[in-house]
Amino acid sequence: MTVKSLLGSPVVLRVAVLLWLVSAGFVVILFGKIDNIVHGQLYNFGLQFSLDWAVGYWSFARLIYLCLAVPGVFSCVVLVFSFFGKNNGESGVVRRDTRSIDRKKQATKENNMVISCPHCRKMFGKPLTMLDFASGKGKLVNVCPYCNRILGDVEEKGKADVFVDLDKQVLENK
Repeated sequence: MTVKSLLGSPVVLRVAVLLWLVSAGFVVILFGKIDNIVHGQLYNFGLQFSLDWAVGYWSFARLIYLCLAVPGVFSCVVLVFSFFGKNNGESGVVRRDTRSIDRKKQATKENNMVISCPHCRKMFGKPLTMLDFASGKGKLVNVCPYCNRILGDVEEKGKADVFVDLDKQVLENK
């Protein structure tokens, strides 16, 4: 199991959101204790009420609660939908792309042949057919769909499995 797949798993995402909600709850409780100190105990030590400091204090206190409430509500919604959503055990963020696997299976069913590129070592069912103008006159060549290396000429059946490097041909012609 890689770090990427571990961090993208639904369980880790749920734990992260739950941890965020618990820490936000502690921040609200601790800020309430600070507010109690300011509005309760400091008056016993001679604090005089004034709108000059009270308005600023109240504004910042409300902004702190707002900055905790908005992501907290959003996290609660995400957490509830992650537990009760109908996603069949899959995360909405991480999905496995099976289209390339289906294409490979379909290609092998169509012509019962799998080709392996000698350069990139990837397997595919059907090579790309392209025009090669390196020799001046265009000719059809088979090309690897992954690394774009020429696999062989289409017209010449005997050379189909010979690997031709287009970069070397261009340098030799100059």
